[in-house]
Amino acid sequence: MSRRSFLLSMLTIGLFWRRLASWEPQPDNWQVANAVVELEDLPFWKSNWTSWKYMELKRNKYNPLDPCTVYNRAEAKWMQSSFVQLFVLFSDRKLFDRENNVFTIDSFITSIEKQFGNVDSVLLWTSYPNLGIDSRNQWDFMQQVASADEEMGWDGLKSITQEFHRRGIRVLVPYLPWDSSTRVPDDAANLVRSQADDVTRLKGIVRYTKIDGFNGDTMFGIPGFFYGCASDLETPVLIGSAEGGCPPPYLASNSGSWGYNWSPDSFVVWLSKFLEPRHMVQVSSRWSLDRVRDIQKAVFNGVGNVIWDNVWGIMNPYTERECQALKRAYKILRHFSNLTISEFWQPYDMLFRFSTNPGSALKTRVQAAVSKFPLATEEMILYTILTSTLLNSTKEDYPCNEIGIRTVGKYHIDLNFPLFDAATWKNSSFAVYDVYHGKRLHVRHVQHASNQLYVTVRVERDAFGALLVVNEELLSKTDIVSNFQSFLGEMRNLTSQPLNKYSMDRQLLPQKMTAKKNIISKRKSPGTGNYSSSPMQSILGSSAWWFNVSTVVIEPDNTLIPNASLYGTGVQYPGESRPQKNHSLLINVTDFWMDLYPVTNAQFRTFLQESSYQPKVMARFLKHWTNRYIRQSEGIMYTNILKWQIPSGFEDCPVVYISFEDATSYATYYGLRLPYDWEMQYVMGNGDTYTVYPWGNSMDMPRIPKVLRGGPHVSPVKVGQHPLSKSLRYNVEDLVGHVWQMTDRYCDERTCSLLLRGSSDYRAFTSDFETNWYYRAAYRSTENNRLLMQSQNVDRSSTIGFRCVKDPSLCHNLFFESTSTNCQSSTVTRQGPLRYMNAISGRIILSNTIQSKPPERQPHPKTLPLPKYNFSSPIISAAQVGEYEAVAEALLQDALERHERERINGGIWCQSGIAYKLSQFIESGGEINTID
Repeated sequence: MSRRSFLLSMLTIGLFWRRLASWEPQPDNWQVANAVVELEDLPFWKSNWTSWKYMELKRNKYNPLDPCTVYNRAEAKWMQSSFVQLFVLFSDRKLFDRENNVFTIDSFITSIEKQFGNVDSVLLWTSYPNLGIDSRNQWDFMQQVASADEEMGWDGLKSITQEFHRRGIRVLVPYLPWDSSTRVPDDAANLVRSQADDVTRLKGIVRYTKIDGFNGDTMFGIPGFFYGCASDLETPVLIGSAEGGCPPPYLASNSGSWGYNWSPDSFVVWLSKFLEPRHMVQVSSRWSLDRVRDIQKAVFNGVGNVIWDNVWGIMNPYTERECQALKRAYKILRHFSNLTISEFWQPYDMLFRFSTNPGSALKTRVQAAVSKFPLATEEMILYTILTSTLLNSTKEDYPCNEIGIRTVGKYHIDLNFPLFDAATWKNSSFAVYDVYHGKRLHVRHVQHASNQLYVTVRVERDAFGALLVVNEELLSKTDIVSNFQSFLGEMRNLTSQPLNKYSMDRQLLPQKMTAKKNIISKRKSPGTGNYSSSPMQSILGSSAWWFNVSTVVIEPDNTLIPNASLYGTGVQYPGESRPQKNHSLLINVTDFWMDLYPVTNAQFRTFLQESSYQPKVMARFLKHWTNRYIRQSEGIMYTNILKWQIPSGFEDCPVVYISFEDATSYATYYGLRLPYDWEMQYVMGNGDTYTVYPWGNSMDMPRIPKVLRGGPHVSPVKVGQHPLSKSLRYNVEDLVGHVWQMTDRYCDERTCSLLLRGSSDYRAFTSDFETNWYYRAAYRSTENNRLLMQSQNVDRSSTIGFRCVKDPSLCHNLFFESTSTNCQSSTVTRQGPLRYMNAISGRIILSNTIQSKPPERQPHPKTLPLPKYNFSSPIISAAQVGEYEAVAEALLQDALERHERERINGGIWCQSGIAYKLSQFIESGGEINTID
């Protein structure tokens, strides 16, 4: 590194720290000292950065011996050896069993440690990226994700913390300083959000739940007033770890921090660790596609790593090689944690370069670097060794010399590693161990002017190694090194084959959409409720329609993550090979019926009365209704659902506080289903006219409900009050800006997400000019958003509702209302021009001819011969259709093509075991002609 680059680095870091108070975005690589690239730069690097360290500690009046310094507090020392932190989403299906509404912590940790090795701490992530979908603040989410009872308070988090502590794992929770636009907490000192309130709240959470600390999201250091230095147990210190690193002004109160660094070079030095070796940096690299490089950086600095593969429901899985590297690295660092915090740590203690000619003066890049972690007496020294690609290597083997490297086969290199001079070694009981490979090394004496002792250390290419030089008398002292021989045996097993023999293949997890079937109501008699107050609109499909859609997730952002397209962002629609954020599919949209409005509270009450539906999880079910439960000393007792009451004036408002399971149960009961995501877009964009919004191509806010901010919030807007927002072609209303509306659920092994359409009338914004991290709106027909599904309790929201659709088909969505050939005896009632009521479903159906000729359809995939059939008759017996069940789709397709001018959307009705054409029903004036 040249003098010019060093001075520029100092200027960048200095300017940044002068602006810390506003938490402005960090300059690139501000957390690290530039790597030594060429051997000749090492003396200059050591001189300048050592001087910088002295001046920086002096300028900030840092006293490492002060009893109030966080590293000297007994309750904070655990952070100094917390090498592996696991980032855990509460939505992770391995952590939480949604079906049974229970946490599966033991099996989750067992599977994680089998894959990665031991875990020291977990960061239990609670709110983002769902935060902002409604008025709940970060503290609301933190309580709800861990609770089975909506008034459980902090007991759920306390219980979960105990489970992790039982496994010897520390627990942290997130703190989001940018959450200033959601509901003001009930215990806030005033209506103005303040960090003082947040600090008080965090300390209360620590005191009650016994969590061990917090992660400061988006923070560049945790200010000192968070930490405090109280001596009484009632006022615990806050152990904080900032996502953005730890600048020198916060060093005394920040025991740890995350380390971000996008430099491709492994030989970087974290400045917070350089200033105070007891500071635990945990390297975070959630979007990395080469985590071995990130683990190398951690090994060189003797610091930790954040395991993070489930990134907001986007899987960036670890490869076999990365998992093996983690196991090896932290088996070593954890065993020698008393050395990794040595105040005498020396990064760049030695450097090695490759040269084909030992006497050549040619400059070559550093190929191996060594960090030294000694005891004060130097009776025990841990050396960590990093290697980079041997760019000049063109042969299998080269001579070894005192600064050189010898390549050994495909996977290894040998380093000629200098130790003490011979006189020092002669009268000692020192031994040298290759702790990476778990074996003792032979020391050889090289007779030349320096009279130096050497060992040959074999290290894997593009990897790391570790060497222990130790006075053997110390190996028997368990407070310094415990179970040393057992440790060596474990390392021999771990490193039995080189890292490079393990695959770097990164397999994205495939997703599957939850299947939707044509469903028949299980009711034995027609419904008595007034469900017909919500009519349905017939939608004529298209055989070739472009489904172009993007999910408005915040991360990964293409501007910040250049390779964002490589990740499994978004969902995997049927027919796609992988999850992705942007989609363009040419699809066949079959005909369907759609509710004109979202389902209302009144309709849902009718459903509860008719079906006796009882959700498995009661917490927050219809939370805005009254008379729901009674408080008792041991908790709350829910009253009879049929006695719950809709708030006055909310009868015709969209029903909210319902889960995906609640909505699906409603739809199933009435023989309906939730719409496919493309069906919502098809209606929002007016079919093949492809409009941006239901009403046209320009955003016009007066057409939709007024946007609300803050909270608490339940939309008081009735359905049908904004007719100007309706779909131009289909007259379907309240598609945008009223409530989010459920469509499809997509799941992989780790995450289920629910696609939502249309946005709600609630929006949260950050109060300053930084990035808006709240849940994003999706007003456009070509946009959706995804909700990370957690428990039903958490998913129930004041802004999420649903509407239903109906397949008017006998088989594969082809123009029949029922899939049963044994329909119940019933009648169809005409209520006006093109307006009918079917008593089986209790539905009003509007039928209109959108085009006289049906779309051309793809040939039926079956190759069975089409049976002979007399298509001249306008009436087809359902019994006859059933007779040809295997080819019914092709049969009906042909029949409808022959009768295209008689075709009315909705096609053929099934009543009393007979299929009727609606045209005959109209001609008969509402009377039904039956055929036995």
